[in-house]
Amino acid sequence: QSRSSAASDVYKRQVLQRLAEQLQQTRLVSLVGPGGIGKSTVALALGNQLAGEMAYGSCFVDLSEIDDDSRIPHALAEALGLPASSDPLREVVQHLQQRRQLLILDNCEQALDGTALVVETLLKWTPDCAILTTSREPLRTAGEQIERLLPLQLPAACEHPNAEQALGYPAIELFVERVQASDTAFTLNDGNVADVINICRKLDGIPPVCYTHLTLPTIYSV
Repeated sequence: QSRSSAASDVYKRQVLQRLAEQLQQTRLVSLVGPGGIGKSTVALALGNQLAGEMAYGSCFVDLSEIDDDSRIPHALAEALGLPASSDPLREVVQHLQQRRQLLILDNCEQALDGTALVVETLLKWTPDCAILTTSREPLRTAGEQIERLLPLQLPAACEHPNAEQALGYPAIELFVERVQASDTAFTLNDGNVADVINICRKLDGIPPVCYTHLTLPTIYSV
C-alpha cells in the first residue's frame, strides 16, 4: 500500500470517527465538500457502521435528482417504504416519531432550502431521529454541525514539478496508483506530468474512491 493510500484510509477512518462522535452529541450533521469528493461513499460507510447502534438502522435517501422542494417529502416517504400520500411529510413524521433511526439525505444541494425546511420539521417532531446530510454547501439551519471533506494535496498553481517531485503530492501519487491498477502500461513521466497535474486540479484532488474508473484513454478526455 502506498503512502497516499494509507494516508487516505487513515483520513477516511478519522472522518467516520468524527461523524459518529458528532451524531452522539447532536442530531444533525452535514458532510460538506465539492462534487465527486466521495461524500456519498463516506455517508454509506457511516450508515453501515452505525446500523447496529440504531434500533431501526439507517435509511439512505438520494436527493440528487430532486430540484423541486415539494418532491423532498415524497422521496423521504418512498425511501422509508411508506405508501403514497397527499401529505407525505406528515406520514414521515408519524413514522419516525418513536424510531431511533439515522436518516442519510444525500446530495442536498439541488434543493438546499427545501431540505433545510424538511430537516427542521423532522428535528422538531421526531426526537429520536438523527440526520446526516451530504451537500456541496451547508444547510445553514439551527443545530447543524458541519464536517468538511477536504481534497488531497496538490502542487500549487505556481509550481511546476517534474514527475519525481509530483509523486510527493498525495493526490498525484494516488491518481497514478489508481490508473495503473486499470492500465499497467501507464507511467508518470516528465512528458505527461503537467497533464496529470492539470487533470487532478480539475478533479479538485478528490480522494481515491473516485479514481477507480480511470484508464489511460480516459485520462486525456477529462
